[in-house]
Amino acid sequence: MYRKIWMAGLALCLLAGCAPREDSGDGTQSSATAAEMSVEYSETTSLPADLPVESPDALLRTPGEITVYSIRRDSEVFEAHPVPVENPNPTLMDIVEAVEARLDVDIPVLGISQQKGMVVVDIAGGFTDQYDKARVHEILTALAVTLRENHGTFEWIQYQSDGVAGLYGEEYLISPLKLIEDGSGAYDAIRASIPYEGLQYRAAVEAIVETDETGEKLAAFLALVGIADREVASAGDLDNTRALLSALFATKHYSSDAMSADGNYVPALKAFEAPAAELTGIPEDWFWLREHVEQSARLLFGEAFTLIHGDVNKFRYLETIGVYTPPHMGAGADIIPVIFGYEDRGGACIVEVAYIGASMAGYYDPATGDSIVPEKVKDYAENTARRMTVTLNKTDNGGFVFVSQHYIQE
Repeated sequence: MYRKIWMAGLALCLLAGCAPREDSGDGTQSSATAAEMSVEYSETTSLPADLPVESPDALLRTPGEITVYSIRRDSEVFEAHPVPVENPNPTLMDIVEAVEARLDVDIPVLGISQQKGMVVVDIAGGFTDQYDKARVHEILTALAVTLRENHGTFEWIQYQSDGVAGLYGEEYLISPLKLIEDGSGAYDAIRASIPYEGLQYRAAVEAIVETDETGEKLAAFLALVGIADREVASAGDLDNTRALLSALFATKHYSSDAMSADGNYVPALKAFEAPAAELTGIPEDWFWLREHVEQSARLLFGEAFTLIHGDVNKFRYLETIGVYTPPHMGAGADIIPVIFGYEDRGGACIVEVAYIGASMAGYYDPATGDSIVPEKVKDYAENTARRMTVTLNKTDNGGFVFVSQHYIQE
């Protein structure tokens, strides 16, 4: 088994080795969790290389399967994610890699060993420079709990930093396993009972340059697509983060609050409030349904497009109940497609367009971030903003599907 190994300089080893442990007052020394620590490093040297990491065999409680346990920030509630194991002779490194894949992180393990029931995981010192303290806590807790719940001979874990114990405590304290209430079947049924209401077009797109009725429809659709600052050869080349945001903004949310306006109130969603609050640590009553977001993505980018779910731009994805919750922050920016012309080719439209961004701070160029004086936005769109040709397939109901876009060569 091979993986990227991060190596740390001698200064890291010395600093990690000197990290103090608190005295509890009775002569014993207390363990520390990653969330409680804060270590200053004077220098970090990364030397990535494909080197083997020796690892003990894993005695999986469920043969052929590892269940990864992720913990939510500001929460003591875990979510369980079973994943198949491809290695016929699984090791503890397979468990590490399953956690990395699930959390989309890199844990720079230098070595892993076991002495009776104690599992020792040695992590490169630069690890704490890669993430904030809360994220380090999430990662280390997820790995520790996943090892505990999957490896049959696990009793406790010690994390080391560049081979030296102490930075994370002599024993890493693991949270009790508290899972979100198992009601996934009920949650699935509730979501399935709420019909999808189509793409949600926002207010009319500002006409910076005059166009006709078809141009207005093209601008409205491209505003939903929202891909304004890059070339895209095909829908399959789309960045998932950008596509996910576009699908979310184009999807109607629903509320469990009876006072909600705009026809968003769905009483059945009351069942989602308690688990959502447990997972996020705050009360929640706005929800975007997973299946609805997927359908919006297909309408924007084609039936073959596959969306990968996850947290994005402060939207929280709660996989256990199948919903997104809102960012709880101010409004974002809008994209204004400026249509200069289009060609109807029967089954497709070829559109010449430039994009202008609009936020509470004013107009800007999405590609460069440059601010645009309001009085000069039309002149900027016509003479400075880079233009693109966008290909859209036409649908039977008079709509469009994004295919590609390319900068017009100057």
